[in-house]
Amino acid sequence: MGILTHFLIPLLLINFCAGSTNINCNVPSSWLSGNPTIQRSTSSSGQVPYVSGINFYNTYLWSKWPQGRVKYKLNATLTASDITEVRKAFNEYHTKTCIQFLPWEQGDVDFVSIERDDNTCGLAHVCKIGGYQFAQFGGGCRTMSTMVHELGHTLCLGHEHQREDRDDYVTYSGCHQVPTKYTNNHVPKGIYDYRSIMHYWCDANNACFGGRPLTPNVNNCGGAVTTGLSVFDVDGINSLYNCQGCTRHRWRPAQSLTQADRGNLHNFGHYSQDGNPLYPCRALYHGSVSVGTFDDATKSCRIYYAGVVSVTENVEVLTIPGGLSQSCYKYELVSRTTASPRTAIPAGSSNWDGWVRYIAYASKTLANGVTDKTFGTVSTYTQSSFTYSADMPSSSGIYYTLDYDVLSCRLDDECMRWNG
Repeated sequence: MGILTHFLIPLLLINFCAGSTNINCNVPSSWLSGNPTIQRSTSSSGQVPYVSGINFYNTYLWSKWPQGRVKYKLNATLTASDITEVRKAFNEYHTKTCIQFLPWEQGDVDFVSIERDDNTCGLAHVCKIGGYQFAQFGGGCRTMSTMVHELGHTLCLGHEHQREDRDDYVTYSGCHQVPTKYTNNHVPKGIYDYRSIMHYWCDANNACFGGRPLTPNVNNCGGAVTTGLSVFDVDGINSLYNCQGCTRHRWRPAQSLTQADRGNLHNFGHYSQDGNPLYPCRALYHGSVSVGTFDDATKSCRIYYAGVVSVTENVEVLTIPGGLSQSCYKYELVSRTTASPRTAIPAGSSNWDGWVRYIAYASKTLANGVTDKTFGTVSTYTQSSFTYSADMPSSSGIYYTLDYDVLSCRLDDECMRWNG
């Protein structure tokens, strides 16, 4: 699923101050109790009203926004520059997920107020709490990046560095204040995401804010390496809100594939030399995400990293619920020469250069005449075309080629004409 949230009830407010040294980021301990009454009574001097007859704990506990539609109001505290940054944040969600931020209309009961508060860097309610709630930024933090983070909380996302398994990936050794770890049973746990916009900045030498990375080649995290949603953030949101169309693919943990997951695996008509279907997988290895071919027997992903490596930890397999073509949205392998990063399916990013990794497929005829087929990785930093060779970790060894296909998804115009 890429992005992973900790278990927090809707009324929990989270402070986000990455990059700021003069703002108090301590969340009141009473808010961590998970008691909606306490959250409302301590929220913004009573701006969140109590509504008679509604049990907020039971009604709004971990409540998502229906159909991913979030109604908003732009508060009068925002400047023209602030509004520009907010709209950039909205667009980050609109272009990568099925989430829609829509202007408040008369009669709308539940909405998020986008506000400026210079007493904080960023602050937002988590999930839909019912009625008025806010997402705030202030001071020197009034940027798109901060607002993307705060709106993540609005959508039920927690902090990546507060996952229950975070001690396997970051350390707070020697730190006086250590963020609480949380368990979230609502979203399946996937690959740890150092690049998540929901991860506080971290440092390989000395940082107690987001911890010190334990994974090789990871030197920083969160907003220090990305200004918007990471690939895993996008995957997580699309899964959480059951997005459809070209956002309906799901990455599932290799070690715990269900029968339903197996029914959603697709090999795009390709088989190994042994006649086994080829399925694309991704793995976090030495700080970067690489694409490879899934081995169901060993639950491993065969990737390239200074040679061919079979990885068994932090491995996910691509599933596409509903089949390769649904409601005229079609997943297919497209030749590199015509493929576009705008419609290609991203698998992750490199943690040292930020290049996005995509799913490549290629075949090679061996000396014995047998065709060796495999999935691999192609990287690019542009949105225009694929100009670089793909790394193909085949069963016979690694090779590099410009003769490859890229997994993409598009709206089929002919299908639309027939069904329009």
